[in-house]
Amino acid sequence: MQSESVLKVERGSLVKRWIIYIIGIYMVSLGVSFAITAGIGISPQSAFQRVFVVHTDWLTQGRANFILECICLGLAILVYRKGFKLYHVLGLVVSAVFAVCLDFNLSLTFAYLDLPVYWAKLLTLVVGDAFLAFGVFLMLQSEVVLMPIDYLVNSIY
Repeated sequence: MQSESVLKVERGSLVKRWIIYIIGIYMVSLGVSFAITAGIGISPQSAFQRVFVVHTDWLTQGRANFILECICLGLAILVYRKGFKLYHVLGLVVSAVFAVCLDFNLSLTFAYLDLPVYWAKLLTLVVGDAFLAFGVFLMLQSEVVLMPIDYLVNSIY
């Protein structure tokens, strides 16, 4: 009888953690979208993909990010080998959700934000960084799954 109640609590806790994680993913995508729209500075991870997005018509920021995540997962598999677990592939599902959220938020911010003066761009960047930081905080607090790029970093160190 006790084992059933413990199991229910764990499932409920896991559902809550996944909800927090998805909210965190959305917040990160919103933060990156604001930073890109501001046009005065983005994170190094986003900058790498942004170079390809600007010069390729069919590539969106979300698609470019997903491609990078796939490459990072492949590299992590090569580095980790025996330590690799099947649940790490779940990071690709999360990356796909992030890619969709990122492209959605970018379409909204580019469509509705007009930033003619520098102080508006700076304010947008600060707000974007705040969303990004809070989203990362939520993702880390949920302790659900790592994105492949984070898994690669952990596999190296």
